[in-house]
Amino acid sequence: MPCSIGISHFLNRSLTRDNKHAIEREQVIKLIRAIVDIASEPRDRRGIAETKTIPLSEPIMRALVAVAEHAEDPFRPVCVQALAETVLIDIDLVAQSGGIRFLLHALGEGPVEVGPILAATFLHIIDPPRTRAYLHLGTDLEIALFVITDAYGKGADPADRMRSCTKIIQMMLRTWSGGKQLVTCSSSKHETIYRVDIYLSGGSTRNQVHH
Repeated sequence: MPCSIGISHFLNRSLTRDNKHAIEREQVIKLIRAIVDIASEPRDRRGIAETKTIPLSEPIMRALVAVAEHAEDPFRPVCVQALAETVLIDIDLVAQSGGIRFLLHALGEGPVEVGPILAATFLHIIDPPRTRAYLHLGTDLEIALFVITDAYGKGADPADRMRSCTKIIQMMLRTWSGGKQLVTCSSSKHETIYRVDIYLSGGSTRNQVHH
């Protein structure tokens, strides 16, 4: 059962406040993560798998996505992690809030430190048929891979970004489901995987990735 309208309004308002109210925002984010954590606990002692839902409204999730989208927001990394935790439990809620497409972009363009977390999250999603249905195979993968070919020469340290993305590809290749999606991307006339190979085979790019 979702939060009451009053609580939902309070959480939503707190998330949208500026950084003058950092303590309030921090406490609200902690509360949201606590709710997600409680929802993740097994509730069937018989060991029977069940579909779990998180009692958070779409407006709250959209506000969380909005915070995570702002590169300069100090709470961006923790909000990205919160969304990653949520999508593993209640993918319907995240999908309805526009969170899946954002997480795909964050996989390539988000905080470097959460890249491996997001990669593991999506590897988990693309394995079961029910959650895999929320992704457009091939095209969604291209969102994450495109940053490798687009990162060179951009940002304060594009080498860090490229190293992070390369690690993500390595993680995918080590799993059956992840490797299968890379093959799908290659065999469906998608050009991104070929551009990745061209960029990574270049001398200066290769030196940065393996530095």
